[in-house]
Amino acid sequence: MEPDPVRELERQVEAGSVFAHAVLAAQAGRVDDAEAIVRGLVELLVERGVVDGDELVAAVDAVRTQTDIGVAIRVDGTEMAGTPVDCATRLPICHAVCCRLRFPLSVDEIEAGGPLKWELGRPYFNRHGADGSCHQCDGATHACRIYDERPAPCRQYSCAGDERIWTDFDAMELNQEWIDAHLGAGADEVFMAAGIRSESDPASGPR
Repeated sequence: MEPDPVRELERQVEAGSVFAHAVLAAQAGRVDDAEAIVRGLVELLVERGVVDGDELVAAVDAVRTQTDIGVAIRVDGTEMAGTPVDCATRLPICHAVCCRLRFPLSVDEIEAGGPLKWELGRPYFNRHGADGSCHQCDGATHACRIYDERPAPCRQYSCAGDERIWTDFDAMELNQEWIDAHLGAGADEVFMAAGIRSESDPASGPR
């Protein structure tokens, strides 16, 4: 059987991306070491009165730039399931809005080449289709095609009590205003990912 050239290209892109970000991680370690040296030096200079702390902070803020390469890899801890939800009853109302949320894949999921793919343009978040939902969410039924193999964030997540999704969970009233504002085209919301914050909602994170 001839190898699938598209899958081989995807495998090569995945391998190259993992390598590139492994190198970035190594460089980040070196940067952390350099930062520790600089901070220690600054504290010593302030302590000895060589520089004024407030003036130094103002000078740093004046030239500060922020860099965010937007890369995340998930590290799973102890798995704890959220409050059970009768998804079948809610799907006609919510249309699987949770499948429009993003989360990072783990190293094992990336390297195994399993059914859940990562977004090539946004490593290593779960891939979304043109409709804005996870690529394994059935567009007609909104059901998960890999439900029995779904990753830890999906198994752990529960929309019960998630005020981003429901203004009234028991009455099944959607928080449509938040959904429209944060889960439209190009949104990068993240859920159930330790240490990760959404660019569109800095207050979001582990629940």
